[in-house]
Amino acid sequence: MKIKILAELEKMKNRRAITKAMIVGGLALLLSCSGNKEKRAEGAAPVASIPVDTVEREIPPCKRLKISTSGALPIKSLPVVETIEFPDTTEYFIGVPSCVEVRGDTIFAIDSSKAPGFYAYRRDGSQIFAYTSTGQGPEDFMVLRNLNVTDTELSAFDDGLCGIFIIDKNGDFVRTVKCPVYSLAASISDAGDMWVDFSNFDGMMDDIKLGWAPPGGRPDSLVTVLPIPEHLKGIYASGIRPLVRISANEWIFTPSFERYVYTLKDGKAYPRYELDFGNLWWDDEKMSKMAHSNDWAVQLQDFPIQPMYIQENERWFVVGFAVNRDKRYVYVYDKLGGDSRTFIDHPRKYLHPIALDCNDLFMNCVDNSNLEVLRLAD
Repeated sequence: MKIKILAELEKMKNRRAITKAMIVGGLALLLSCSGNKEKRAEGAAPVASIPVDTVEREIPPCKRLKISTSGALPIKSLPVVETIEFPDTTEYFIGVPSCVEVRGDTIFAIDSSKAPGFYAYRRDGSQIFAYTSTGQGPEDFMVLRNLNVTDTELSAFDDGLCGIFIIDKNGDFVRTVKCPVYSLAASISDAGDMWVDFSNFDGMMDDIKLGWAPPGGRPDSLVTVLPIPEHLKGIYASGIRPLVRISANEWIFTPSFERYVYTLKDGKAYPRYELDFGNLWWDDEKMSKMAHSNDWAVQLQDFPIQPMYIQENERWFVVGFAVNRDKRYVYVYDKLGGDSRTFIDHPRKYLHPIALDCNDLFMNCVDNSNLEVLRLAD
């Protein structure tokens, strides 16, 4: 099924910032209009192209995961094997890492709020480059979310642009790709196909929640991959990283306020995990009643499980979440062994699980911009 974006929506695009309610990691983000231009670290060498796994994978059946906070272990029981510090000695340095990708000795990151920009560091903390050109110029961005690292480029969804902002691995501007009005997240692959998350905005034709454009396809004419669930229609919200690329042509998608995590591949979506939080998750009837109220954005603040963050690699599936915006937990599922554990972060030390690399879980710290690396298994 093809959809066309209504001309009336295009006319409304300048009102996006005040008409949509967006929840990003439980924090309100304001659009930045400052004019800092990019600065490259002194003597920084170009970043080598890092290949992404291209092995074809079978689509696994949907697995139900029961997530309980009862008997949670203290997160300090996981050994800290490394601390990565980002010094403030460079002219432009990261404030709060929002999304991180680890590629060998290189750490790619975006900061969505404190010091907006793209950043690349070595694991010893030395900076490779920083791209911090905020504003409304042709090579400027406003608010970055949903980092994506391909073989040759870094990209992120720019909420102010309503499109994908792309730089190369030398830290140089490449291009922007405009997305349809009312997009809340989008990612593009090396091949050029694109996934676009509209959340549950009920002004879209065909009630599209997630759309896909094939390589060479137009971003304003998308294939409907997932429709909006009836009980969520009108709840217009997105997390900091709903789309995570796990191989060259495979993604996982975590829709806001849904129990399911999806596999995305070749223009189709498959339920991957059902997250069972028991009584902590509101039933469909309650969600529907809230969605159809005039103050749903206010009521949504009482939703028990938020914010929620997902990470996954070959062995591990990790869910970071807060219960009633208070205590923070990290659920870890071992896909090889089939067992799971839940850890409690109290008193709070970390923001959320931000990256996985083999058996190492990267956590960003509350009190500074450091990353601590926790070892999940030897």
